Amino acid sequence: MRYIKITLLLLGILISAISVAADDKKKTSSTDDQSLYIVSAKSGVISMIDGEATLKRGTGSEEALLEGDELKAGDVVKTGATGRMEILLNPGTYLRIAENSEFAFPDLSAFRLNLKLLKGTAILEASVIDVSIKFNTPQYLFTITQSGLYRFNATPETGKSELMIRKGRVMIAGEQVKEGKKVVIENGVPTILAFDKKAEDDFEMWSKTRARTIIAANKDLSNRRVKNSLLSGYYSSAWIYDPFTRMYTFLPGWGGFSSPYGFSYSRCNPYWASNPYGYSNSNNGWGNSNPWGNTGAGSYNSGQATYSKGNSTAVTTAPAAPAPSAGSFGTGHDRTTTTTRNQ
Repeated sequence: MRYIKITLLLLGILISAISVAADDKKKTSSTDDQSLYIVSAKSGVISMIDGEATLKRGTGSEEALLEGDELKAGDVVKTGATGRMEILLNPGTYLRIAENSEFAFPDLSAFRLNLKLLKGTAILEASVIDVSIKFNTPQYLFTITQSGLYRFNATPETGKSELMIRKGRVMIAGEQVKEGKKVVIENGVPTILAFDKKAEDDFEMWSKTRARTIIAANKDLSNRRVKNSLLSGYYSSAWIYDPFTRMYTFLPGWGGFSSPYGFSYSRCNPYWASNPYGYSNSNNGWGNSNPWGNTGAGSYNSGQATYSKGNSTAVTTAPAAPAPSAGSFGTGHDRTTTTTRNQ
């Protein structure tokens, strides 16, 4: 009888151990599932809203705009007296819209970005420009082809539009206009003036704070979780959404990228980071460096990429990165409640 009791006791202990191991495995699996970031390369996601903002889609009525919403071609957004928002364009490029502004999006496709500031103020922060961006104001169509930091003002009542170039350069009427210059368009005629780059208003300081916050989110990315999320190394640059922090950030395809504000992205695609050629984005000479320390003349410029290995003098056209697979963000609403509406 005593042996039967001992046998039953040992059997009970064994069953308990198996049950605990199964629970641990389940918990581990759940943790692994939750360790995935959401990766996308699409344009038009609302990454941040501060205050009142509305959306008008097609012939529909205006409705509340929420973080995580995805804009479509033809949409019009507005901000209230205290409203501001940030919109993700192509990876590495942010559009920030100030209060009392109205903005339309004729085309949000990756290779034909067409934006239209109807009234108000907006800032375009571009760490990389792979394809030109058409930026319309009521008075002028600007074409942005260089990474940089650009502020647009549009006042239809006075028939005036402005572009302030804090970093970068723009072609205006056949003339290259560099940073530190302001282009004033009145009655269709451009006038180029200088402005004080040190002078910043509240909206510009808010934009800089957003850039710093996004850089901090990039620094907190985990290479392990990024690898789990990418599934393959064929993504070049991408947007990353962390469901734990509810933050969007930019994941460059390779190292050496910086915000025009001067903050560096320390995390990049971990698959490409191990590339022996050590890509580096010169970013038009704004202080970006090769994080792998190669002494060769390796450099990267949008649309004209070249690389070299070590001290080799041979320079070859860099291979184009394969197109990323389609992806999408989740809702990502930074809210305590979720609003559902017909799309």
